[in-house]
Amino acid sequence: MGPTFVASVQNLQKVGFLWLIPLFPLLGAAVNGILGKRLQDRFGKGIVHVIAVGAMMAAAAVACYAFFFRLIPLPAGSRVLHDVVFPMIKIRELDVDFALAMDQLSGTMTLIITLIGTGIHVYSIGYMHDEPSYWRFFCYLNLFIFSMLLLVLGDSFVLMFFGWEGVGLCSYLLIGFWYTDFAKATAGMKAFVVNRIGDFAFVTGLFLLFWGLGGAWNDHQYVAFHRDRPVEALRLDPGAHDEEAGEHGGGAKVPHGAEIVKVQVGPTVKFHELRAQMAITEVKPSGEISSHRPFAAALAGKTVWGIPLLFLVCLCFFIGATGKSAQIPLYVWLPDAMAGPTPVSALIHAATMVTAGVYMIARLNFLF
Repeated sequence: MGPTFVASVQNLQKVGFLWLIPLFPLLGAAVNGILGKRLQDRFGKGIVHVIAVGAMMAAAAVACYAFFFRLIPLPAGSRVLHDVVFPMIKIRELDVDFALAMDQLSGTMTLIITLIGTGIHVYSIGYMHDEPSYWRFFCYLNLFIFSMLLLVLGDSFVLMFFGWEGVGLCSYLLIGFWYTDFAKATAGMKAFVVNRIGDFAFVTGLFLLFWGLGGAWNDHQYVAFHRDRPVEALRLDPGAHDEEAGEHGGGAKVPHGAEIVKVQVGPTVKFHELRAQMAITEVKPSGEISSHRPFAAALAGKTVWGIPLLFLVCLCFFIGATGKSAQIPLYVWLPDAMAGPTPVSALIHAATMVTAGVYMIARLNFLF
């Protein structure tokens, strides 16, 4: 019998509606972006904000339903809603889906983004009522909300990075909204360039992390027996990957109706898989759970030019957070960002975008 390990794995509650939350703002942005000028010329500005605010209200309603009626009633430790929309990347063991996940952290952020974002959209109706490019402003606002929701709800580094770059693009568009004014256009460009510095560090950290995972362990996919509890100490045995057999891992029987949970050990960009890998601990022959975490130690033991890999990874992610959240030393874009309309400052600099870096650090707490 091979070595035995234990992991604490969160039970993901499968749902099929989380994709609606970012979809509504995306639809609002698409309609106003493609047809907004024609609609505004024909029906007036009212149709533009009805589309934009209506999309936000729909997203907020789905977010409230998901958080208060589906997430909170779940048992503590099992509060994770998971929605796999479609597969994106499949390269050998690397399997990346367009998947959204809502736990208490991302759920709270989603409520802030949708509810406060809706209020800012409503305020913008009066503030921008004399603006000729009314349709373009609301298109950018909806697109920003979509990007921020993708950043928060994405269940992998890939989706987080899509949202991360999306909010950077929208901040450039919104800060430089009055682009015919050279000073305002320059302020938007300054925000874009400074954020690229942080984004380069973010990507570098992701590549280093993926490289570190790539040789840290063997090719086994560890099979876990989930014994009908939301969070279980799961016995993992290499070679126990025959789901059809009645016995696995040295004779441990799978209870009737139990769910077989796999912990992907190796390169992954999914947050819940990486968290599970870092939590795996060794079991002594006596049955006592050791404090040794072999997979976390394998990653922590790697170095790059004599510098601990995990330190470099976390440092790069932290630099990325300083850029997006306008912290020292990458804060220099924030004062000039007030060149955009006031609702932009409320949306980007108070409610959502500057919290993205803090959210990313909290999401990766198991690494830090």
